[in-house]
Amino acid sequence: MKNVFKTLAVALTALVLVSCGGADSADLVGAWKADPSSLDLTLGDGLAAFKGAIEEQKSQMLSEASEESESITFEFKEDGKLVLSHEDEDETFSFDWSLEGDKLIIEGEVEEQKGKMTLTVESVSADKLTLALTAEDLLAQVKEQMPEAMSMVPGEFDIDAMAKGTSMSMSFKR
Repeated sequence: MKNVFKTLAVALTALVLVSCGGADSADLVGAWKADPSSLDLTLGDGLAAFKGAIEEQKSQMLSEASEESESITFEFKEDGKLVLSHEDEDETFSFDWSLEGDKLIIEGEVEEQKGKMTLTVESVSADKLTLALTAEDLLAQVKEQMPEAMSMVPGEFDIDAMAKGTSMSMSFKR
């Protein structure tokens, strides 16, 4: 269960897609729960050869995440802290968050690895928050923060072409 919790923490720090307009920090403040059924994954042409495997993994991931999602809370605090907690565990994860227009910036450390993730606030209302991320934006962030990770990609893969047109979004409910 702890691994699922950590995976969801990393997934939030490394998840979600496209935007319009800006959001107000006050709109985000409060406790949210992930809605795995809202995951919207769009695969670009560069991933066409892997579509079947990706869809299979998506189904498996959603099945596992759905079981845990009600136990995990993402709380945006007014002081700029984002706290992830699991109702059955004492350990929490804390990140710094800020909002610049429609860009949600989350910074912190998971398993002694510092990182920063910029997500797009696609929409926010009193009871629903939708975050989004394109694979191109994610790849740019990885290249900037962990350039050594790019050396792990086999040479026969054009990672930039694979990322093009791929995006995902997920909603959170109060």
